[in-house]
Amino acid sequence: MQPASKIFDRSLYKLHHARSLSGSNQLMREIEESIGERAAIFKNDYESALFYNCPGFDSSKLKVKNAECHNMQSLDEENIGSLKKQYDLIVSTLSLHLINDIPAVLAEYRKLLAQGGVFFATIYGGRTLRELRQAFATIDSKHLSGTSPRIFPMIDIRDAAALIQRAGFRNPVADTECISLEFADVFKLMHFVKAMGHSNCLYMRDKRCPPKQYFNLVDQEYKNSFASGDGVKATFEIITITGQA
Repeated sequence: MQPASKIFDRSLYKLHHARSLSGSNQLMREIEESIGERAAIFKNDYESALFYNCPGFDSSKLKVKNAECHNMQSLDEENIGSLKKQYDLIVSTLSLHLINDIPAVLAEYRKLLAQGGVFFATIYGGRTLRELRQAFATIDSKHLSGTSPRIFPMIDIRDAAALIQRAGFRNPVADTECISLEFADVFKLMHFVKAMGHSNCLYMRDKRCPPKQYFNLVDQEYKNSFASGDGVKATFEIITITGQA
């Protein structure tokens, strides 16, 4: 049963995360490189830093004296307030969009940020996997009795800007970038998403097994509409929110 006001099944997300591949990938490397460059703009020397879900973060451009790293296996981000220290750099990568109460978690992050510290978080924007979403919807409408939520909802950049401002950060900023990656087929794309621990963890997901040829049909629809070179393209919209204490 879905708990009241809960969108994401965090227990299922933790299971997906545990089964994901450790380490970074092309998408994470681009994001983490961008965050490193942004952090260096504020200063190069940080006394303490908290990194959440940052498997390949390269802090070589920064001087971080004490770094603390967490992910879903060591600490659920919804319980980030259980940390009692303060940090002058906090980075959360591609995790906040799976939180059931984002304003509450951002408020806890604000409490963890030392005076003069800086906070960065990246989340998926609404254009993420738009091609896959369209292919799913087309095949669902043709072969099943209506569409089903197969990809979790994303956040609009205006909502992201409002969230960081509402949490009480100084100088709140939200900006967006679309990163296009190519895959051999839809199966490689879904494996990539699964390897990041981002499989569907909605409480309202369709738990029925799809028809035998379902994913082959999705793959063909995807290739017909979004072919790129010898494979298919996939869009990942990355929203970066920044705030200071």
